[in-house]
Parts: sequence; C-alpha cells; structure tokens
Amino acid sequence: MTSRSRLRGPSTTLALALATITLVPGLVQPPALAGSPTRAVATREPTPTDRIGTVGDAVAGLSDLDARGTALPSGPQKRAAAQLGAVDLRWNDFGTPSSILPADGVLAKATSANPVKAARSWLSANAAVFGLTPTKVAALDLVNDQELAAGGGHAVLFRQSFGGLVPALGSMVTVGVARGEIAYASSSISKTTGSPAVPVLTPLQGWVKAAANVGRTLDAGQLAKIVSKVTRGWTRLSVPGFAQPQQVRLRALAMADGSVHPVLEANVVDVKGGSAFAYTLLVDAVTGEVLHRQNQAENSSDAFQFQGEVTATGCGPKHAFEITDEATKQIAAVAAAANTLNDIQVKLFDPTGQLLVTGDLATSPESATYSADSIPAGIYTVQVCPFDSPTVPFVPPGNYVAGVTTSDTAGPSAGDASFPSKWRYFPANPSLDYSPDTMPKNSVIGCWVAGAGCTSPTGPFRNVAAPGPWDSAANTALGSMTTVGNNANTHEAWVSPLTPGGTAQAPISPTREYTTKFTDAWNNSGCDPAQLTPGGNDIDAVVTNLFVAHNRMHDFSYYLGFNESNYNLQASNLGRGGVEGDQEVGNAQAGALTGGQPSYLGRDNANQITLQDGVPGITNQYLFQPLAGAFYSPCADGGLDMGIVGHEYTHAISNR
Repeated sequence: MTSRSRLRGPSTTLALALATITLVPGLVQPPALAGSPTRAVATREPTPTDRIGTVGDAVAGLSDLDARGTALPSGPQKRAAAQLGAVDLRWNDFGTPSSILPADGVLAKATSANPVKAARSWLSANAAVFGLTPTKVAALDLVNDQELAAGGGHAVLFRQSFGGLVPALGSMVTVGVARGEIAYASSSISKTTGSPAVPVLTPLQGWVKAAANVGRTLDAGQLAKIVSKVTRGWTRLSVPGFAQPQQVRLRALAMADGSVHPVLEANVVDVKGGSAFAYTLLVDAVTGEVLHRQNQAENSSDAFQFQGEVTATGCGPKHAFEITDEATKQIAAVAAAANTLNDIQVKLFDPTGQLLVTGDLATSPESATYSADSIPAGIYTVQVCPFDSPTVPFVPPGNYVAGVTTSDTAGPSAGDASFPSKWRYFPANPSLDYSPDTMPKNSVIGCWVAGAGCTSPTGPFRNVAAPGPWDSAANTALGSMTTVGNNANTHEAWVSPLTPGGTAQAPISPTREYTTKFTDAWNNSGCDPAQLTPGGNDIDAVVTNLFVAHNRMHDFSYYLGFNESNYNLQASNLGRGGVEGDQEVGNAQAGALTGGQPSYLGRDNANQITLQDGVPGITNQYLFQPLAGAFYSPCADGGLDMGIVGHEYTHAISNR
C-alpha cells in the first residue's frame, strides 16, 4: 500500500520555514531581497497608525496589542543616511533603520579583523543614522557573535540597556560582517535617552493585572493560594485553577516617543473552552497599564468558540472573530442546537457586514464554509439563525454552541553498547487503511545505535546534535525509561490540551524499547470516542511517535544553527550558552475527551506555544475526524504526521 498523507489539509514547506533567518526579533520590515532593484538611499517610512486592536466578542480571543506608538526618522538621520551611498534602506516604526542593504554587497570596509570590534566601529561611525551617539553605541551590550556556516561570516547582535534593565522587546541591532567587510545591518533600536522609573508593582501584582487583561480574573481565594518561586530570573507562580506554571519578570520597554517604561513581562498560559490559551503581556510596573500583548498560541487552524440562543423568529447575536493571517484561505463555521430537531442556519459576514455565505443543510450540527484565494485580515462575524420555513415547528430551548476555524488550506565509542534505545515510528505518516483486520505496515524501528531489529531507513539516530540517547538525561547514560529526555517531554493529554491529562500515559520500558505496535484504532473504529480508555486509542504508540518526531526536529534544526546560543529547546544546555530548562512539551491526542462534539476544539488542529528562552515550549497534537461541511479528514492523529509536527516545531524556531 502506498504511503500518503492522512490529513488532506494545508501543508507548509518545511525547508522554507527552516531556511528563514530572523536576525533581529520584532522587525517591522523585512530586508530587501538580493537581486532587487537598487537605488541611492531608497527608503520607506512608516505610516503612524494606531497599532492597538480589540475583538468585540471576548470569547473570540484577543488581538495582539502594541502601545509603543510610532516615530518618523529625523532630518539629521535622513542626511546621515544619504552619506551611506547606494543602499536600500527601510525605516521601522521607531524611526530607525529596519534594514540597510548595500547595492554592491558592501556597506564599508571592516576596521578590525575582530567581527565584534568591526561591527561596533561601523555603528559608531554611523550612529547618527540610528538616532544614537557614539557614546550610546559604546554602551550597547553584546548579545551574540554568531558565526555563519557559509563563508565564515558573522552576525553580530547588540542590545540597548536602560537603567540596568534588559529590554523586553526590540532595542536590538545586528551587523553582518563577512570577508573583511560590513555587509548588512538591521535594527529595532529606539531613539531614546530616558531611564525607566522605579517599579511600584510586584511581579505577582503585574501578573494578576496581565491575567485580568486576558479574561482571567482571580478571586481572593485563588490569590491567597498562589505560590511563587524565583528561578533563572523569573518569578514562577503556581496558581490554583491554572494547568501550567505562570512566569513573570522585570524588563524595560522603549517607546517611540523616547520614553522608557519599567514593565513586568508576564506569561498567562491556560486552557479556554478546551483549546490552548497563551499570551505574553508587558504591564507597566508603575501604572499597571498593559502596553503590549501577544498571543503565543500558533494554531495550524485558528479556532473560536461561541454560545448563544435563537428563537423561532429571531437570530442569535453576531459573534466576532478576527483573521490576522493574510494567508487565510478558508473560514469554516459549525453550530449545534441543543434541540437537534430545530432547523438552524449559519451565516458568515465580512468586516463590512456583507453576507459571505449561508449554511443550510437542514441538519444539526449545521455548517457554513467560505473559501477564497486570499481572505483579507479583519473582524468577521458568525451568526446562527432559525430556518425561516422549517418542516418541524421550533421547540425551545433555542440555545446552541458554535465554532469557527480559519485555515491556510485551500564516530561510535565503546560506551555506545550501553545505549540500546529503540523506538517504533512512522518516518512520514501511516499509510491509509480502513480495515479493522489490518494496520499500516510502514512503521519502522529506529535505534540510537545500529543493532538487530533496527529498520529505520536513515540508520541509527546517534548524532552530535544530541548529547546522548533521546530518552536520557544530558551527559549521562541513565535512561528515563519513558518518553522524557533532554529535548522532549511527551505524554498523553486527553483531558487538557496544555498538560498531560488522564493518567499522563506514556510508554515505559526497563529495556528502553518503545516499540508498541500501532493498530490504527481511531481510524478503524470510525472516530469512536469509546477508544479513549486507559491504554486505548494506540496512546503508547502515538506518544512514542511524537517523541521521536520532536527529537528528529531538534537534531535536524541544530545542524542549521538552532542551537543553545540561538535559544533552542533543551533541558540542559551543557554549558554552551542560552537558558536551559525548556525542552519541548509534547501533548498527544490533546483534549481528546473534552474536545469532541459539539465544539470539536479538540479535533482537526495542531498548535505550538513558544515562550521565552528557558520556558518550555508546548505543542498540542489533536485527533482528526470528518466535520460535516467543513474540513473532511479521515479519522487520523496529527501526532503521527511528520508534516504537521514539523510545521508546529518551526513555529518554535521562528518565534525563538
């Protein structure tokens, strides 16, 4: 049987995602492409706009918020830029260069063989372009001198500091040095000479304000039971009612107007309506105002859930949801009436209020799907109405639940003998099979070192990107005997899509052989939730496969530069830089028990939550099943499809 993708949905080219390098986090404009038309100091200025957005219906989720404002480059900056010669220069929202790309490949000759000294010297000579002074350039902190594999070039990264506080966002500049020349520069530098005020709020107070901003108001009983602990620069909070530990730390935030605010950088991570919920917020440590908010849950399909009520003659409210991804090609809405005999319709409206499509199949659940080559960003609405000419009289209650998803569819040593670890996995995905009497035949046994029974087409997994077998602690031969290691921590998450749920199931093997056979239970049962009993639904095999997939991604991307000094995901960084304690948390069959009918929030999706270096990344891999009138998938498991798992892991790479 030919192996083919079990999920007939969107795919993202993995190579493109891994090849994309962001030199400075948070840049507004990307650098010009090589080979693009060149011009003498061709510049593009930002348009001052209100960057704060909200969504009318709180259940729909919150837009990202940025209250830093905008600024234009000054006259002296423009005159200094003109002295650079023929370059493509783009300005960011703070009135400093987003990117400076030379027409001939050279901005200037390096003044030193040391790339850090050469980069700082060039910045000092051109400080006026960035709205700085040579003294301010000398005060920039060196963050990283990253040697690039090809050509021996260096990307030298500097960062501003404000009153001893590290900036929470931006305030960085990268200079590319190669072959004795300055080749490129990009920045999110701010033109500020201010210092932050003395903080007034405590870390706990800041986190509580952040939680309230995203709809997580705590009562007095919860507040009294919060336990805090300071580790690695973070105040880590154990909050009653929250599945995950929360984090908060003191940072600085430079504003476009030149001021600098002390801020409490807070992560609020939770579960809402059966789906993953994660935001990072910057709270002014003096006033308590939220100055920046970013949704950290990267969904393969963005999902929204609503509740309402219709009558025999009246529609429910218009529920708002926001599309922010310009690559969106499909909106699918599903609604289920409490009384399944009531005939309902689902309507989708664009940001101007124009009706896009009405779904009316005379069934419950009802669905409506709108597709286009490109669906513009904006606030859309979905509405549930009674059918105007029902064949069966409307009978209360008229309450319903509705969900909306958006998608972009359309050499070996003697010690190796002590590492016998083996895993059964699918190199790409299981072959399709609909017979209860058989199962996919294309799984293989991958081994840390070569040995009997190892059938992986790529040979043994052992490589220098991993300090030891995937199921062991770094620098030791001691195995965890389960799917826990330096790069990944993987379990079942049937109850909660954020933490191991149910019995926190994972394979356990004293001989370190995780080779449970896959029976294709979810597929062969026709998506029967009765499979979700302890030990059921191939849970050990799926957890093993997801564990292997995350370790494969870790090792592959390590060779491309996603290593310790570049903020990768590891429990131990082996003294190689970066912050450790953040291996990827893999949740298999996330929310499977709570995410079926009628909301389907635990189905047909995958997401990645990537927080700061030192805070574990979280991925949720969901079960797939057909949704009438929407995404019609086989009964499959996203944790078995390398395309889906790899797609989510690249979110971790790009966000870090």
